[in-house]
Amino acid sequence: VEGDIRARKVSIGTKAIVKGTIYGDDIDVAGTVNGKIEGKSVVLAKTAHVSGDILHEVLQVDKGAFLDGNCRPHHSERASQPHQVKTVDKPVAVAAKTA
Repeated sequence: VEGDIRARKVSIGTKAIVKGTIYGDDIDVAGTVNGKIEGKSVVLAKTAHVSGDILHEVLQVDKGAFLDGNCRPHHSERASQPHQVKTVDKPVAVAAKTA
């Protein structure tokens, strides 16, 4: 396939070759990808051959997979929004358990 792929679930088979960017929620790669991968969950099987960067929330690389590129965590929009912080007026005790 030459061109970009965009879907919720993407599976690249062992004999498949993709030249382009892959976008998805769940991306499983067992074949060859020449391009960027952007996904929530990315799995590179032992037969995967990836030349390109991977942006991910969760990444699994099986033993034997080939990767020539950079991996960076990419958080969802919800995670990148500012968090509300609650202020506590009373002191809080924190204790560590000792053996």
